Amino acid sequence: MTTSLRVPLQILGGTRRLDAALRLAAGSAPGSGLSSALSYLCTQIAATCEAPIASVYVLEERNELVLRGNFGFPDEVLGEVRLQVGQGITGTAVETMKPVTVDDAGLVAQFAYFPQLAEERYPAFLAVPLLSGPRPRGA
Repeated sequence: MTTSLRVPLQILGGTRRLDAALRLAAGSAPGSGLSSALSYLCTQIAATCEAPIASVYVLEERNELVLRGNFGFPDEVLGEVRLQVGQGITGTAVETMKPVTVDDAGLVAQFAYFPQLAEERYPAFLAVPLLSGPRPRGA
């Protein structure tokens, strides 16, 4: 006769980070536009990382990175903030196809200032390129 070992089961309560990660995995509402879907993604990333700001720049025509999704900045900046590949910390991440992080963005030569963002309030910065195969698609 075989006896089975009983292991106590522990059910974890939700946390903000876990709940945000589960919402991120569930995805945005079907049929939502690109900016809405990317802003939803940014909202979930910000909640998961406990960050005040999260943005997605999409690589568009003429090697231009355009802010298409965001959490933390005014909605009016979507589509207005633009960088060239290699410009700013975000453009540098796309150009090198490697993550770039700095403790105080305003002190590095690559920092590109946009007054409508008032990014000086958030000195720590992480830019991660979004890749599709060997090509960058944004950050």
